Amino acid sequence: MARILLIEDEDSVRKTLRKVLETAGHEVLEAANGEQALALEEAGPVDLVVTDIIMPQMDGFGAIHLLRKRDPDLAILAVTGGTADYLQAAKERGAGHVLQKPFDNQTLLDTVAGLLGATTTAAAQ
Repeated sequence: MARILLIEDEDSVRKTLRKVLETAGHEVLEAANGEQALALEEAGPVDLVVTDIIMPQMDGFGAIHLLRKRDPDLAILAVTGGTADYLQAAKERGAGHVLQKPFDNQTLLDTVAGLLGATTTAAAQ
């Protein structure tokens, strides 16, 4: 399965999302903010990034921007409990898909599968 970088500042949410993704067979790297995520991504490539938007130190917008500069084809899913404006801004900064919190596990897994499928298809072409 895929190697996923999960960026979420709330420990309980991060642990829950990690469990859902690992149960589906993915390898999950965890970061509590964008700065930690950039260090993890630099240490080794990932197939997909799932990032919260509102976080301390470096928010999801900054992480998306810098990750997209490193790898223009990287699959990125942005999630937030904030307003729809945050989701629109994340898409404008390079998120391939966005989800409004709360979302159910199946929605997350379907979105991840779709993004990974799109990445695989793009790489094959």
